[in-house]
Amino acid sequence: MKFPIMSEIKANEPVCNICNSVETLVDTFYYKESQKRFKTLFLFLIKNVGIYTKFGIIITYSLSHQDIADIIGSNRITITRIINNLNRKKIISIYKRRFILHDPLLLVQLT
Repeated sequence: MKFPIMSEIKANEPVCNICNSVETLVDTFYYKESQKRFKTLFLFLIKNVGIYTKFGIIITYSLSHQDIADIIGSNRITITRIINNLNRKKIISIYKRRFILHDPLLLVQLT
């Protein structure tokens, strides 16, 4: 779902960016599966607060499993399972309560 009016406005770029960010967050809750909501949230965080390093993309916010569960409307146990699965696949890791995404393409390809 795109905002047709906002895409036509070029003079007010910050407003368009905010609307697109809100649109992404709304899309996060559209998915019924927790893994898809998790993936959408992480892609949003990478785009907006990610820092590119030689180790991967670091999400600058410190998020607990419960924080993520609360944001996407899931529970901590499900989020822990998703994170452990992604960690085993070497897609993400955690260092000092910060998530590091090692391979964004693999994250995008998750179903």
